[in-house]
Amino acid sequence: MRRVPLAGNATTRFSNVSLLSVASVLPTRVTSSDDIEARLGPALQRLKLRPGLLRRVAGVLERRNWASGESSDAATIAAGERALREAGVDVSEVGLLINTSVSRKHLEPSVAVTLHHGLGLPTSAVNFDVANACLGFVSGMNLAASMIESGQIRYAIIVNGEDADDIQ
Repeated sequence: MRRVPLAGNATTRFSNVSLLSVASVLPTRVTSSDDIEARLGPALQRLKLRPGLLRRVAGVLERRNWASGESSDAATIAAGERALREAGVDVSEVGLLINTSVSRKHLEPSVAVTLHHGLGLPTSAVNFDVANACLGFVSGMNLAASMIESGQIRYAIIVNGEDADDIQ
């Protein structure tokens, strides 16, 4: 059997695109794997599963969730503002916002509409959601880079804010 290399996004090259800034905001409520296992204790014992299963299998020590009064939308806006400020990009120059979150409180309107408004982007800036699971952010960066490279826009902002409490 002859193997043929797969062509794909790895061969995409951009000559007029760069990543100017990355910013984040973390939730304040922390839940450890031990906390979750304590809540699941009786079920884990019935299944004869040893303590520390979540840490061993997933390698996750703790998770973060938004506390009362916090929201992923507000944090995403704050991170977006910081990223634009650190990049030295004025909001009036942004031509595209892509939201790559998986979690959302509603299907319509898109989360990108709320974030576009919260960031104070110009009405001429295009905004939309890209839901592609773990590859969403990469897909968003590729779309934005293509639009910048083609001269359609000068700057783009790609954002992601998750709320694990809302995942269904």
